Amino acid sequence: MSVGLKELRTEQKKVNLCSGPVKIKGYLNIDINPASDLVLDLDYQNIPLADESVDVVACISAINYFTRDRAQEIIREVFRVLKPGGIARFGTQDLRRLAEMYIHEDRDFFFQKLSDGRDRFPGATLADKLNNFFYGFPTFGKACKYVYDFASLRVLFDKAGFVEIEQKQYRESRIPEVDLLDNRPEQMFFLEAVKPDGLERLRSLYNQDDREAATALWKTGRREEAWQLLLEALDKHPFDKETVFSVLLVLQEMKRYDDAVKLLQAYTKGRPDDREMATELAQFSRQAAASRLSKTYVAERKAELDKLDERKNRIASDEEHLSGCITWLRRAQMVTNNGGVSAIYHMVRPVWDVSYPETTGYIIPTFLTYSRLTGDATFRQNAIEMGDWEIAIQSPEGGAGEPVGVFGLRPRVFNTAQVLLGWMALWRETEDDKYLRSARKAADWIVASQEEDGRWVRNTYSGDMKAYKSRVAWPLLEMYALTGEERYRRSAEKALRWILDQAQPNGWFGNSSLSDPGKPWTHLIGYTLGALLEIYRLRNADVDYNLIMALLRSAASAMTSYMAQKSPGDQEQFPGLPGAFNHQWQSDDRWSCVTGNAQLEYFLRRLSAFTEDEGYGEAADRLLDDLKGIQFLDGVEDRNIFGGLPGSVPVGGPYVAYGIPNWGVKFFADSLLQRIVGKDHACYLG
Repeated sequence: MSVGLKELRTEQKKVNLCSGPVKIKGYLNIDINPASDLVLDLDYQNIPLADESVDVVACISAINYFTRDRAQEIIREVFRVLKPGGIARFGTQDLRRLAEMYIHEDRDFFFQKLSDGRDRFPGATLADKLNNFFYGFPTFGKACKYVYDFASLRVLFDKAGFVEIEQKQYRESRIPEVDLLDNRPEQMFFLEAVKPDGLERLRSLYNQDDREAATALWKTGRREEAWQLLLEALDKHPFDKETVFSVLLVLQEMKRYDDAVKLLQAYTKGRPDDREMATELAQFSRQAAASRLSKTYVAERKAELDKLDERKNRIASDEEHLSGCITWLRRAQMVTNNGGVSAIYHMVRPVWDVSYPETTGYIIPTFLTYSRLTGDATFRQNAIEMGDWEIAIQSPEGGAGEPVGVFGLRPRVFNTAQVLLGWMALWRETEDDKYLRSARKAADWIVASQEEDGRWVRNTYSGDMKAYKSRVAWPLLEMYALTGEERYRRSAEKALRWILDQAQPNGWFGNSSLSDPGKPWTHLIGYTLGALLEIYRLRNADVDYNLIMALLRSAASAMTSYMAQKSPGDQEQFPGLPGAFNHQWQSDDRWSCVTGNAQLEYFLRRLSAFTEDEGYGEAADRLLDDLKGIQFLDGVEDRNIFGGLPGSVPVGGPYVAYGIPNWGVKFFADSLLQRIVGKDHACYLG
């Protein structure tokens, strides 16, 4: 039964446009055919749906029935009714394929018979049949008017404002029910496009270049989006003075004088004769110097903070220590006023740092798990605010962006993968498609940044591949589990082959350090091993899982052995594990990386659950008690410190000296959550 325009059901989110006699369940089937859900003559009528009300519009074997001008109008209509991030899929007869078959006199194609014995293409000769193909196939008084190849149809979608315009194979699509939509692959090509979201959409609305659009956005208070556009403009035009001045104005407002100096040094190096910019550099250099603390103050403040090492914490319940972690993390979010979580509390100055996209991303699952544990929806809302901020700063190309005022750190593969974990967790929690759209865009950017041999060297901090990018492969495999998109699995598999080649039989991985190549911090070891264990849990890739488990057990045994042999004096000096390990799992360090301890506690406890090896669990218990003794709980009056953990023990150690990094607190919270809720409920943690 057809429906009139007034009876159109607003809950319909998918449209089968020009559906013909085929009605697809779950779609609003629109056609001139009286049997369709909505009878419409697209030659004269527009789509009677509200703006941004539809998730998917499919139009198969129909756009060729309209003039090219009308086809452009129809595609603009499709753009109008789609939600941001919505998908359009069009299939139509392929001019290139028809021409090739005509030139090669493909009689099998042109002389096909229908099931009732009639010719599929009327006419006595190939030319007759080709012309009938172009201008024939009358239906309800209409006939073909224009035949496209992909390039010519792409132009119409590009003019309408679509992005990610791609030619797809038969039944290759982001649309789950594509097998119900596609037909006749021997004569058709398929195009899929996305209505832009975020910064891409803003640029199309303003119809301006990045800098002009950024200026307009800044005036309306949309500072995060404006900043990403400014950074992109600076990437494209590093010596455009108007762009540089626009960035400098922001850095001046944020009092980020050192970043302004870096920007001007890069500019004047390329333009040494620019006296105006040389003057600006001198002025910002003076401001940067004036903002630095005196050496006397720094020395006195560090001596005062060193007394924190003398504290003795009681070992309280898991719940009390967890509450302390969440209290500190929530404060780290509140002080930023943007939804992100401050990277570090610097105890010497003292000052909170700017929001950190990478770690904010993986703090999201921690807050969602805590919200479910306590039944307090406040923490769920905090997580949503984090995820929405990440969307606001997502770079136009898909990578994780940067907070307002942070200059010089363009999107990085590793950081983006950590934000991916947060968006996936939010999509599972809320089923709000905006999180999945951003996650997909980010994952696609990660895949596009990869080399053929599986390495990530572009869009990285060091310009080379590291073994700890197993923590990039893991989120990609989670995306594969969520979406079924094979490209994510293939990308992860390529990376894992390279990563596993870096492993020694004892479970130590080369190429996993950011400082001394032979001694990676336990923080980076924790990244590598923890992600490999999650990959083992998923078991949805073509890799050697027996090898992975053997390496994980070897590494775990080496660490538990170290802890068992540790002298009482060393334990007094640095609880837990040493800051770094060499290739023989040995260390002469007399300090501990607290973040690494928390990560490896989580890893050992999780491995114990998978292997039923109680020794790993006992080692995890010892590490957890060490962490409890380090946390700033008892005798702490400074609310900016309460609930946090130092980067190192002693507090002035090499890793985040005299600072509280948010990621260390997050990983300690994850360790506590895992012990409370169990491994099966620890989703995207660790």
